[in-house]
Amino acid sequence: MVIFCHIFVFIILSIFTIKHSDGYTRCINPDSTKTAYGASCTSNSQCLTEYCNSNSRICSCPFDSFKDTISGLCVKNSGPIFSPAGECGVLASPSSVSQGTLVTWRIYGEPRTYITIVVMVVDMYSTASCSTNYLEILEGSVSLLPKTCYPSNSTRYYASKSNSLTVSYLKASSTYTGFRAIYYTRSMSSELSETFGYIVSPGYPLDYNNNLNYTWLISAEKGHLINFSFRVDTEMNFDYLRVFDGIYYSSPSLITISGSVSQRYVISTANYMLIQFTTDHSISRTGFGATYEVNDVGYGKQCNITCLGGMTCSNTHCECESNQYYNHINMLCLSRVFFGHSCQRSEECIQGLVCRDSLCVCTTSQYYDYSYSFCEN
Repeated sequence: MVIFCHIFVFIILSIFTIKHSDGYTRCINPDSTKTAYGASCTSNSQCLTEYCNSNSRICSCPFDSFKDTISGLCVKNSGPIFSPAGECGVLASPSSVSQGTLVTWRIYGEPRTYITIVVMVVDMYSTASCSTNYLEILEGSVSLLPKTCYPSNSTRYYASKSNSLTVSYLKASSTYTGFRAIYYTRSMSSELSETFGYIVSPGYPLDYNNNLNYTWLISAEKGHLINFSFRVDTEMNFDYLRVFDGIYYSSPSLITISGSVSQRYVISTANYMLIQFTTDHSISRTGFGATYEVNDVGYGKQCNITCLGGMTCSNTHCECESNQYYNHINMLCLSRVFFGHSCQRSEECIQGLVCRDSLCVCTTSQYYDYSYSFCEN
């Protein structure tokens, strides 16, 4: 029965899991292996901008886009943007538009997806009514972000319930930079392997829908842990955010939250974390907003408290126990071996012994005292 449950869960996750795209990472931390804007190219895939001009053979942006100075990516001037599941993009104020111009983007994905907008910066001329310049986010006629013009460097999350939303920007002054945001297209079950990202429940910060079951599987390279920071507002005892320390629902639970909880965080013990958000048939709240970050806390890495399983945080670095050594091939702490046992390197032997002729022995100037089990001069 247990085996059947594991297989069933794996099948369900496989059905709904999308193929990962590296788009999320490039929107926050540009790919340093890609050719930058203005450099020579032969194909679109070479360019960070994903566009190689066929005439000049230079990495540039299409005629309806401009370069984002922070990420180096192309930002569409306005209009519809199709974003497949697993993709992301940058929105920013077009510097070329004149004052009093209203710019609108409609971002839409495939059926059964939803759009998340993360507003990073708002820099505008502040007025009481925000009538002359503003940023606004709508899902149909529903306002996710009412017209705002107040300067802010605080990151704010917004998410649609459907596969489409609209962002509008009215420019009033060239003195101010406007705004900058990142958008993501998520599915009902997303697989994320970026080193940093945002996860927001559909509809956030407005009330979520009933009868939801969404999952996000975060995977990292071996030797890394996942730090998940979140705040939750759900119907107590009926709607839940669950975080599992692994790939499956049967993995150990890190935390289960129902009700309203202020900022909280959990850390995985290995390189996978599964997040599940479920709601019942009635009464809804705002849901949850979260960030996650993948940290390398393997051998020799800086640490505060937590290290990869089997290691200790000593003198702000992850180390093996004193009776262990670090195996760089298996990336594990293994027990040191005693006198006379086979070895490849001296670090594999217990303290005081060296590896000579593939055996753990005393140094050439010492002999081994079997009575006390250590080397004597």
